[in-house]
Amino acid sequence: MPGRKWTAAEKRAYRSAFTIGRIVDEVWGLIAIVWFLLFVTVIIRASRLGIFGAAIYLLGFLALGGMVYRFLPKLLKRTMPPDLRASLPEGRFDGPSSPTAPRTYRELFRRWLGHQ
Repeated sequence: MPGRKWTAAEKRAYRSAFTIGRIVDEVWGLIAIVWFLLFVTVIIRASRLGIFGAAIYLLGFLALGGMVYRFLPKLLKRTMPPDLRASLPEGRFDGPSSPTAPRTYRELFRRWLGHQ
């Protein structure tokens, strides 16, 4: 995630529990990897794109990132179960303030799918 350097306390807080901000960051990471692999595949097949291809990649990457950070938090809140939504804090570093927030991917997916 671009921006300032995180302090050790912020890193611990970010990793301590899932928050809406952390879920958005991780989904964006997956989307960025898929975008990169898709673009590399296209470039290999059509290597004559050159600078134009690089500009398309960069603009697409920035547009995807903007859309993810703008619309994904709202989509997540609408699609997750109410009890899970109530337990997740908003901010990236608010994990320690919510004792009921999921701490692992397994717990997050179980609660999201309703298998408590």
